[in-house]
Amino acid sequence: MSFRARKVDDNQRAVVKALEAHGCRVQSLASVGNGCPDLVVGYRGRLYLLEVKNRDGRGLGLTEAEAAWHQRWAGMVAVVDGIDQALLAVGIRKPQPGCMVCQAGSLEHPIDCPCLCHAKNRRGE
Repeated sequence: MSFRARKVDDNQRAVVKALEAHGCRVQSLASVGNGCPDLVVGYRGRLYLLEVKNRDGRGLGLTEAEAAWHQRWAGMVAVVDGIDQALLAVGIRKPQPGCMVCQAGSLEHPIDCPCLCHAKNRRGE
């Protein structure tokens, strides 16, 4: 099995900074590679795994290794593309009422989200 570290997406620093500002402990797992998510986040006694994607960089899709890792994983892992989704994933922000994506607990396809909770972050709100 080969292990290759991935390039860190540009928005990951902003996500980490925002999570830490809200009291989270964040550890980068980017050097693990082999499809492992980018971050492990500790918040209020719980651990969260986050895969950080950059909509303006390589896009929101998972690599083949990431998709295989997600499929094998038996726990929670969220794909986020910015601060707002990261805060939603760890429970700091609550979903907007009526959000089909957030209410279902899936943050993997925010582009299809009919509410404004994902769009606000893209506009910098």
